[in-house]
Formats: sequence, C-alpha cells, structure tokens
Amino acid sequence: MSAPAPIRPATSAVSRSNFGFSPDGREIACIRTSAEVSTLELWSFAPRGPRPHSLRARRFGQLPGKVRGEPELIHTDSGVDPRAQVLPLGDGRVLLLVNRGGGLAELELVDPSAPRAHIVGQVRAADGYLLPSPSAAQLGFLVAQEDPERTAVWRLTDGPPGVEPLVRLPGAATGGVWLDTDADLLALNLTRPGQAVEGVLADLRRGSWQPLFSLSPSSDDRILLHHQRSKLLLVRSTSSGADRVGWVLLDGAGSVRFPDRLCPTHIPLTVDDGGQRVLLRRESGALSALDLYAPREDKLTALTLPPGRTGDRAHLNGKTVRVPFSSPARPPTLVTVSPSGSCSALPEETGPELPPWASADLLRLGGGIEAVVYGGTKWRTCDHVVLALHHTEGELWRWEFHPLFQDLASVGVAVIAPNRRSDGGRWGGPDLAGVISLGHHLRSQRAGLPGPVLLGGGHGGRLALQAAGSTPGLWSACAALAPLVVEGDELARASAANTAPVLLVHGTGDELVPVDRARSLRHQLAGPALSGPALRYLEVDAGHDAVAAVSDGALREKVVAFCRGGLTPSPEVR
Repeated sequence: MSAPAPIRPATSAVSRSNFGFSPDGREIACIRTSAEVSTLELWSFAPRGPRPHSLRARRFGQLPGKVRGEPELIHTDSGVDPRAQVLPLGDGRVLLLVNRGGGLAELELVDPSAPRAHIVGQVRAADGYLLPSPSAAQLGFLVAQEDPERTAVWRLTDGPPGVEPLVRLPGAATGGVWLDTDADLLALNLTRPGQAVEGVLADLRRGSWQPLFSLSPSSDDRILLHHQRSKLLLVRSTSSGADRVGWVLLDGAGSVRFPDRLCPTHIPLTVDDGGQRVLLRRESGALSALDLYAPREDKLTALTLPPGRTGDRAHLNGKTVRVPFSSPARPPTLVTVSPSGSCSALPEETGPELPPWASADLLRLGGGIEAVVYGGTKWRTCDHVVLALHHTEGELWRWEFHPLFQDLASVGVAVIAPNRRSDGGRWGGPDLAGVISLGHHLRSQRAGLPGPVLLGGGHGGRLALQAAGSTPGLWSACAALAPLVVEGDELARASAANTAPVLLVHGTGDELVPVDRARSLRHQLAGPALSGPALRYLEVDAGHDAVAAVSDGALREKVVAFCRGGLTPSPEVR
C-alpha cells in the first residue's frame, strides 16, 4: 500500500487579499500572504506605469527582515496582520485597521519614509471599516459599530487627537458615500431595531444626522454610490415589492429612475471621472461578472472577463478597469480589463515552480441547488468526498480561490460546496433538510464507497452536527469548526444519534461562542463513559472567524488529515 500523498499547503501561493484603493484610484494596497511571509504591498499606477513597493513584511517565526526578491523600498518595523483592512492615501502612505481582539480596533499609519509605523489610535468597536476622505485634511474615517444598537463615525488624523468621534447613530450603519468635498456630509444606510433600512445623512461638522432616502416606511432603501462632479446618485430600494437598483441626479430636476436593464443582483462599484459610466458587478450564484452602464443613454455593456469572482472595490479610468479578481484555480490578484477586452493580472513574484492549482466545476443538481465541485467527475469514484457547509448563515460559496479546498484536492479528496436558490431568487446555503437530501444524493452516486464527510464552521458546523445526528449511517465523518453553540440549547441531544467520527475544533479566543460552551459540548458528545463514535477535540489560540473559516495553515493540515480518513493528533483536553 503506497503512502498517502503529502499535503501541499495552499498558502504557498502568492495570495493577495484585503484590497484598498486610494481616493483617486492611482494607488492600490493589498496584503500578500504565503507560507512564510505576510506583506503589505502598494502598487502605484501613475502615468509612467505601475510601480510595486513592499512596505511592510514579516517572516513568520522569525524576526522581521528583508524578504528575498522583494522591491528595495521596504518597511519592516513589525508584522502586518493578514486580516487587516488597508487604505492607501495616495502619497505612498497606507492606513491599516487591525482587530486586536476583545472588541479593540487599532489604527496604524505605515509610511515608508518613517522608521516605524505610527499608531493613530484605538477604538472600542465590535466591527468597523475604513472610508477614504475626499479632503486632504484628514487621513480617512472609521465607521465603527460599537454595539448592535449604536454606530459611531470617527475622524482619523496623523496629529492629536488621532481618532475623534464625530457623530453617533442609533442602529447599525453600513455603506458610506460623500456628498461634498469637505468631508462634512456623509450618506450612510441605517438599520434600527424593528425598522426597515433607510438612507440617512450624517452632518459630521454639527454631529447630527437626519433621514435622506426612504421611499416608504416598510421598504429597504439604500444609498450605494455618489459622484461628486456629476451629482449622480445610485440607490437600491424594495419599495415596489421587488429589489431594484436606480439612479437620480442630485440637482433637484428629476425623481429616482429604476431602469429595467439593471437587475437586482447589480452592485455599483465605481463611477468614471466624468460621471458618464458606472461599473457594476453582476451576481449570478457563485459567479460574478462586470458591466458598464451609461445612465443617461440607458446602455449596458458586458465586459470580457474570465469566469471568477471580482472584488467590491474597483477603479474606472476611461474604459480601463482595475479590479480584484479570483477563481478556484487563481489566487486573488488585481486584473486590468482594457477597452479591447484583454485582461491582464499583476505580475507575480518569480520563485519555485508550483504545480497547477486544482480547477473546479459548477454543477446544477436540481431543486435550485448549484455546487462548486473540486475533483470533476472523479468525485463519484474517489475514496473520500467532503460536503462543505458555509460558516456564515445566508452566505454562499463563491467561484474563488479557497485554500482549504485546494489542500483537500491536492490529496485526492473531492469537495462539494453547495448553494441553494430560494423561491424568492435569493442565494444562500442549504438548510438542514437540504443538507440531508444532498447527503442521500451523493451516497446514491457513490455506491459501495464511504459516505460523504460533513465539514462546516460556525453556522455550518452547527448544521453539520445536526445532520450527523439526524441521519446516522449516512455520513462517514463530521468536522465541526467553532460551531454555533447557544447557552442551554439542544445541539448535543440533536447530535446524540450520530455514529460517525467527529472532529470538534474551537478557539480559546472565540468572541462569539465562549470556549466553555465547546468544552461542555465535547463532554456531552463523548458521554460519561467516552462511548459512542470516535471524538477528537482540539483547541487553538484563535478567534471565531479564524477557526470557522480555517484560515490557519496548521489547522488546515489537521482538518485535511481528518477528512481523508486519518486521525488528528490527540490534543490536551481542558
């Protein structure tokens, strides 16, 4: 019997994420991660051509230092967090938003001419995001949700006080578009408990806010994008009973128009300099595409792009588009789409040749189910197949690079990552009945082979345990990563009938599900006599999202080993 194939860590790819665009779109910052290095990367698209700079890097497990093959300009006073949000300022500096845990967000300013990064300030916030400033008087702005019922907008400056609260809104605020060039008037979308979403105007100079866009008390009405020079405003509304994208000119001359050419899945990304064309991302299940829309002509033009997933930030210069892009066999990068239809990506670093990444198929399985499938037709005959459940409720698997799925594919484990379209047309993950139905379908296509392995994190981890207990004997194993466990719930009882081996992983720093709940679940699943199916319990030093999404390479290796029929090392159980 031959030895099992070694796991090829997908982090050995040049993988860029967390893209940020400067206000004029000429600088683009991103974080590049690989097996050993996390680097903050800045690309300048000035007229003389793109120039890369590596501003800040860390070699994991070693002291910061220059990484071989990087550009000369480098800033290495400390490591960069791979999950940090990035905002290039257009002058070579980059603003970082780093989650320090415990509800603490830290703002850092990286300047290649300074010996070390400058800490702008810290803010207590459960969640937050950066907004570029239309004025050079400040670095940018932070929209921070302090709790489920309050959001604050902070001004960020490189001098005292660094971070300054300007206005607080009663609810959860999202979005953010500027209606002036002085950074005084900011339009946001506000969700208050028990109320529909409405567009509001925050006056940052006065510290006040007022309603701005609401077509009916019961409709969700959002402000999406605004172009200063042309006064073009793009909105989304459900006032007609259907989700529609529309536009209006803020000159008082007309009402909101909802063109039939714009579909509910269109998401405006950016407007060109003259306000004549809008770049739209069009969603279609796991896939996305790009369209150019001319509002005054009501003309929609599809752009040529390989099948994949585009990001939520972009720059449109004339007809040239720069946008983040990924596909199952393509780690995230930045692509440039030209008027001729050609598409080119950022040049990659030279290095050791890597075997090609596994490609995927998109299968329609009937009943409104589509699935991203790694393994091609071999999923019907290979020894192990994984049914992957998304870690966020209501979210769907995208047609993009997924390190865990690549690691599974590299050792011959097929992956089925399903999405379900509801009767209302909305895509998301399958419910418990849908998971069980998929399990029976996969089993029927693989006669004589082991049943599917359930694999899910967060919401998907809870769903995996419920499915394993609801249909014992259908599954060959179940991996639940940071499953959602609520105080006093019946998850352990719902899983009690399971007969398949279980891998249960939880983070000691989980801020959503305290680790004590996972420990209690572990003891309930094992029983007082440690009878029943084999149970492996593992604790890692990480938060909820990191475990649920399996973002750590070491954890991925353990999960892959479990899914291909091996057992993870027995950890110390607290």
